[in-house]
Amino acid sequence: MPKAGKYEYPAYDLDVCIERLRKIYEVSKSSIIKKETAAEIIGMSPKSGATLSFFASLAMYGLIEYRNGNIEMTDLVKKILFGSPDEIAVAKRDAIRNIQLFVDLFNQYGAN
Repeated sequence: MPKAGKYEYPAYDLDVCIERLRKIYEVSKSSIIKKETAAEIIGMSPKSGATLSFFASLAMYGLIEYRNGNIEMTDLVKKILFGSPDEIAVAKRDAIRNIQLFVDLFNQYGAN
């Protein structure tokens, strides 16, 4: 994961993560899937560094959890994928707040 001083932050933008998870769900029709299969669905090599960074980004945002060699989409990403516009906005905000760097920047500089 990239670092900025003492902070680690996701290598992938939240919107990219969401769109790829949407594709994974649409193809697999499941919120639990093998990591290798998920990578193949989105056209990534299952063992590449980029794939590892992608899944690490998903976990940092709180969009997936690892269970028994599978990835499981969290309730947070389910709200983003299937929620009302208000639920989506709140869930995206919550995903961003899972990244300490972004929280500290917001606390120091505000929304602007």
